[in-house]
Amino acid sequence: MTARKPPERRQRRDTRDTVIELVQGDLEVPAPDDAWLEATAGEWELFWGDAELRSIVRPAQIPALRRLFDWRDRLHLAWAEAEALRDAVGEEHLVAGSMGQERANPLYELAAKAEARALQIEGRIEALEDRFGLTPGAMLKLGVDFQRQQGLAARNAAITEAISGSTDARRPQADDPRSLPGDAAVGAS
Repeated sequence: MTARKPPERRQRRDTRDTVIELVQGDLEVPAPDDAWLEATAGEWELFWGDAELRSIVRPAQIPALRRLFDWRDRLHLAWAEAEALRDAVGEEHLVAGSMGQERANPLYELAAKAEARALQIEGRIEALEDRFGLTPGAMLKLGVDFQRQQGLAARNAAITEAISGSTDARRPQADDPRSLPGDAAVGAS
């Protein structure tokens, strides 16, 4: 990666340098909502305990993040409801209908509706998780390098130092095996 040209040497001088840097935020960690289930509150704490994830959240984004965890809470409740309805069916797969005929237990239908609601909620959650970079693919799209944990400024400084500390890379060196005595490209420097 090479350093960009200074603006006065660029063909398009009106382009701005865009730098996105992850900063260890001094953002105050908000408390979980009192109405959330214990599992959701635990997920909230895990999120804020991750320094890299915390560094991409800005104060204006906290309401959207809360909405994500509200949906996660609803998801826990929907799956719990579906599971409770399936358990309630137990061995009674068939029940007596209004005319005495056997019919499927109506709890099956209610359980199926609860599962459909849970799957619908999961779709909303996935969209919000992508926006916050909570999946590996979303992290790559956001350009977040969680493995190195090195700021963009530090990487740019290392590259600049490497470039300025080295000799002109386009000019062949005397001990370069590609340069031959009497070569016009070597002597033209």
